Amino acid sequence: MLCALPCVTTAAGSIGEIARDGATAIIVRTEDAADLKRGLEQALGDAKLCERLGAAARQTCAASLGVETMLDRMERVFRGACLAD
Repeated sequence: MLCALPCVTTAAGSIGEIARDGATAIIVRTEDAADLKRGLEQALGDAKLCERLGAAARQTCAASLGVETMLDRMERVFRGACLAD
């Protein structure tokens, strides 16, 4: 997603934190081959959708999951642990 590629995925685990159906990805039902096929066909058949999803996914990931952001979050956690009573 950070590479601005469209993503067809499930909402398993914490994927749903960044993959939102129709906004940043195409979400399909878990362990459902027919729904996966539908999602892939939807992506392959709509270049504009893929471009929009890819751009939105990149923007979302860069804003919340980039290296600098992750390091800042980790630093806050460690500082909080050092300052805790």
